[in-house]
Amino acid sequence: KSFFHFQSKVFKNNITKVMSTQAMKHKIEEENEVQTGNDENKTPNNGEQEPSAKKAKLENEGTKQINTAESSVVENIEAESKVGMKMLINKYRFQGIIKQRFSDFMVREIDLDGNKTFLTDTNHVDDQKPATESNKGEPKEMKDTTCPIDDVTLVKRIDDFAKNESEETLDDRITFLNNDKENRKACHMYFKTKYQNLETDVINKENDTREFVIYYKKSKKGDPRARKNRNTEGQFCHFVLHKQNKDTMDTINLLSKKLRITSKLFSYAGTKDRRATTIQRVAVKQCRSKRLKELNKILINIVLGNFQYKSEPLKLGDLSGNEFTLIIRDVTNATENQIMDACRSLQENGFVNYFGLQRFGTGGAGTHEIGRALLKDDFEKACNLILAEPSENDNDRSKERNALKIYSNNKDPQKAFQALRNRNGIEGKLLSCLKNSPKDFLGALGRLPRNTRLLYLHSYQSFIWNNAVSYRLEKFGFKPVVGDLVLTSETDEEGHKKARLLTEDDIASNTFTIEDIVLPMPGYDVIYPNNSCYDYMKSLMEKDGLDITNMRRAQKDNSLSGAYRTFLVKPKNMTWELMRYDDFTISLIENDVDKMKKSEEEEKTKTKNENECKKESGEEIGENMKAKSSGDSETIKIGSGVDFAVGADDGNKIIISDDENEAKNSTETKITEIESSVNSVNSEPDKSGKSESAMETDSKTEADINDKDSKTLGVSDGKYLALKLIFQLPSSCYATTALRELLTSDSSFKAQQQLNANFNKKKM
Repeated sequence: KSFFHFQSKVFKNNITKVMSTQAMKHKIEEENEVQTGNDENKTPNNGEQEPSAKKAKLENEGTKQINTAESSVVENIEAESKVGMKMLINKYRFQGIIKQRFSDFMVREIDLDGNKTFLTDTNHVDDQKPATESNKGEPKEMKDTTCPIDDVTLVKRIDDFAKNESEETLDDRITFLNNDKENRKACHMYFKTKYQNLETDVINKENDTREFVIYYKKSKKGDPRARKNRNTEGQFCHFVLHKQNKDTMDTINLLSKKLRITSKLFSYAGTKDRRATTIQRVAVKQCRSKRLKELNKILINIVLGNFQYKSEPLKLGDLSGNEFTLIIRDVTNATENQIMDACRSLQENGFVNYFGLQRFGTGGAGTHEIGRALLKDDFEKACNLILAEPSENDNDRSKERNALKIYSNNKDPQKAFQALRNRNGIEGKLLSCLKNSPKDFLGALGRLPRNTRLLYLHSYQSFIWNNAVSYRLEKFGFKPVVGDLVLTSETDEEGHKKARLLTEDDIASNTFTIEDIVLPMPGYDVIYPNNSCYDYMKSLMEKDGLDITNMRRAQKDNSLSGAYRTFLVKPKNMTWELMRYDDFTISLIENDVDKMKKSEEEEKTKTKNENECKKESGEEIGENMKAKSSGDSETIKIGSGVDFAVGADDGNKIIISDDENEAKNSTETKITEIESSVNSVNSEPDKSGKSESAMETDSKTEADINDKDSKTLGVSDGKYLALKLIFQLPSSCYATTALRELLTSDSSFKAQQQLNANFNKKKM
């Protein structure tokens, strides 16, 4: 509390002390040349500006105010300020690169009970499926019965149809000509016996031909043969999705395509970063775990596992937060003590809880602009923004640049659709509708998943919230004021906490701090602050042609109820360590797939070594076993020429461990042996064609591979310095927003791209 009261006082004293963009750039250039050992930031001596000039600079030039006890600095970080991210707390900062490799950024979902999500097993669990689960299309065992149809392709199509694995819907049917009466009779008997959910029939066609028909059995009340009700216990298959450098929605669309089912059958608790390694839970309706497991053989950088059947799907928000494991590479412009001070400051003081840049898109039209168009019922503009030609910084949509360029220039959805490389994405869903109905923009938007449409709307809310928080902190500082909002213990019908206004008595009692203050995202079911912050939010939306008091729309999904969000957040369970490395292509984080593969390699190595030992003379084996039983450590020489220590740990690395030591070394969950097919699922290859894990294996000794408790994958005397961070944040909080409190450069793709370019020049 005292820290934030002090910060508020300093904020008011220094709010007019700013540094011009040009002067700040000069300062950064000097810092790049000379690494200072001073722990304190120096206040630039460039004079003071009038408050009006300072406000104009903040609003018009894309700058942000940094308030510390020693200085008040304005930096030109245009990308962040465009979406309202203008305030900082931390005074200790340094330069570094985030997400230089997608393996440098790992996100692990935490469920509502506080359990972290791990991928530990890829075996299917269909043998454990509940008895009440509908095993549709499962063939019965048939003695001495062969299929009367010789066409193998047709038989496979019927089998997939019976299991609901074909593209046909429940109303479809399979037909084929069959003029052989005896064969038709055999077909009737065969399919009715083998598939309990199918019916057969014959239709008389022209020229005295017969058409054999296969269709789904219709449910009839009281008919025990009727197709079982799908709304039974265990109809949702929950699994862990481990993905690398993949967007959540793109991954869901890919899975639905491979399974030939609609993406609407999938549910998840939240979307995760694209350029990262992410581990999250997903549920799919009426799909067997065995089918999901088989996808591991063909998917790249995606692994599915830890299957289980449940009676309910997942819903957005069914998580308490995420754990982040991050690597900041090429750390410069600070001493190691300053870096440690910066981490401690982030841990103790937290960060301004902005929605991060990824909330608003990586380039081109911002997702908040699309949300604004939806709220204004301007559906044509919303479609045009989604289908706009991507900018140079839009790395996510660059693959569809040609198709989007065609649409942006000619508004020809037919040609644009034909030029698409991926027709299952958002652009493909829009263009597939517009090519048939060029003016049905509302219908085209209806083709998008509901979660995608909500993302656009929530992005606009986030844009307003970010700007309002910056205004509130700039206007009133880091302390509660009359008219602010705090959450109460009361909840509404949906279980969300209600808010109330702070009174003069509340302020006088010092009951609340800035950590308790919340600000609403615009909606019809929230209350607003009773101070100038509300006036600012209202005027901001009026400029966009929207009324903050009217957030209901004719389209129910476009109506926004609003929500409350805290100003500041402190990372939980935060740890950090400095690491050194030489090769930036080698991963410094071990993910779940790496651990599973390592466990498999260890098991294979252990088995191989045991077999090798058995081939030794009985006398040598007897001596070794005697040494082991006496507790002495001894070295066994095996065929490969590698020394393996066996027995008690006398300070040497134990390579082959007994069951007790294996249990001791196992991490949070026992890792089940992964199928060999998963070995092909890897991360980025380097220029030599080797994958990350392959390069790691080449560079490690057997001791490294078996050292499960190793925390550092770098080298002690490496040329470059990296910072490894592990911390947990509540749901909807952004790790990149926390990192901006540590780094001198912004978190935009363009800024990080420039840092990467500078690093490549330095390597040369």
